[in-house]
Amino acid sequence: MELIPQIDTISSLKNNQSAVLAKVGKEPLLLLQNSKPIVILVSPEEWNRTVLRLRELERHERIRQRYHEAHQTNEPDLSIDNFMADLESSEP
Repeated sequence: MELIPQIDTISSLKNNQSAVLAKVGKEPLLLLQNSKPIVILVSPEEWNRTVLRLRELERHERIRQRYHEAHQTNEPDLSIDNFMADLESSEP
């Protein structure tokens, strides 16, 4: 995914909805109103990929934090099974 998405205007969306929305299937589309960005449109597939990736990154961060916390205490080490069970029970 590009950092700077395609750009179009709200006027274009109003005047030629099907053509503008067809662009969304390819990559995100930034819509401008009065030369100011107001919304970014993404396809449902792109949205789902992004949400799943974010969840995975958040999970990795929780694991990293828990690992760091576990090594800061004097408590006995947990087995990997107990560590993962504890992690999964705390997931939102």
